[in-house]
Amino acid sequence: MAESIVSGVGACLDAVPSVIVIEDDLILSPGFLRYMNDALVLYADDEQVMHVSAYMFPVRGSLPETFFFNSTSCWGWGTWRRAWRCLERDPALLIERLERSGRLREFNLDGAYDFESHLRANATGEMSTWAVRWYASVFLARGLCLHPGRSLVRNAGHDGTGTHCAENQVYLQQRLGDWVSVDRVPLRENLRARARAGDFLAGVAAASLKGRLRRRLRLAVRGARTRLGRD
Repeated sequence: MAESIVSGVGACLDAVPSVIVIEDDLILSPGFLRYMNDALVLYADDEQVMHVSAYMFPVRGSLPETFFFNSTSCWGWGTWRRAWRCLERDPALLIERLERSGRLREFNLDGAYDFESHLRANATGEMSTWAVRWYASVFLARGLCLHPGRSLVRNAGHDGTGTHCAENQVYLQQRLGDWVSVDRVPLRENLRARARAGDFLAGVAAASLKGRLRRRLRLAVRGARTRLGRD
């Protein structure tokens, strides 16, 4: 999967200066395309801006119309040829650079989500995903990532059919905004958005752990009952 996305996006950007990327399990708001095009035009010459996301987590509280939150999203996004040149495809090299930078905790959203483990799994061959490599590349370049205050994308792959998505009603039931207006905002990360995203992801991770523990307990009980029945 990693090679397919990377080579496809690269081929597009060899021909045109910017690209919008969507996959077949995404549901888009009617305002998606206008938001993406407006953002890609507005920030085309801002070297620090490297990624435009049309997705935002369903965090608590309101957020600005648009803002910079420096974690890339792979659910409906765009970038420019100038930014894509910064992509480092070698996950082992990315880990090495992150360790040298002393910013691993920041990379993991201050401990809210273990992006590092995804990167290491790519380095060992346990996973073959592109998004964490792109995120690490942008992060190390201190690039900015534009996000909308109301998500314009929902990932329907969370019904259990997605290749890398577990079933999760939080994402499936997320309401979409009709449209988001794009105006220039200060070129710095919005720390309130970052904190709220971290809180959301920490909650998802905790719920996922509880779910896995419950499933293991059910399987253990079922196995014990089966063994008792045989005895």
